[in-house]
Amino acid sequence: MAEGSTFEELLGQLDTVLDALVVAPVAPVDVDEAAAITRRVEQAGRRVHAVQLEVVEAIEASGVHRADGHASASIFVAHVGRLAQPEGKRRNRARRMLAAMPAVKAGLGAGSIGRCQVHRIAQVWANPRVQAEFEGLDAQVAALAAHLSYEELDRRLTSWVRQVDEDGTADRARRAHEDRR
Repeated sequence: MAEGSTFEELLGQLDTVLDALVVAPVAPVDVDEAAAITRRVEQAGRRVHAVQLEVVEAIEASGVHRADGHASASIFVAHVGRLAQPEGKRRNRARRMLAAMPAVKAGLGAGSIGRCQVHRIAQVWANPRVQAEFEGLDAQVAALAAHLSYEELDRRLTSWVRQVDEDGTADRARRAHEDRR
């Protein structure tokens, strides 16, 4: 945080910058400039998402959501932010995963890991049969998420879960087999 600035003051500064960006003409002159602009805007969006998740974490830690009758910070944020309930749940799962995986959290905060990647990583992390082992791979997961396409990261995570969570895979196969009858 800028020295002497409160969170509210910083949000005011962000509003000023975003107001200017929203009305600024976007006119890339070539593909390289278009790629550079796209990367910068995506990085900024990722960093804002990191702040959104930090807000949920701070509200959960403080418990202030209870005074308004909300059972959890994610429900409070979804209500106040007029978000769809699934988005509130995604944010809650992601903020819990980030608390356990600091390298992934740092990657999101730096803008090198995208929102979709964070939510996919959080889905894997939420599996209690693989959670402890997955947390031990934090740095490797963060590196992969920062460098692979979403599709390739998804394939690798899906493959890893299948290898590690043999019970879960067997359960799905058995259910599919039984459903065929």
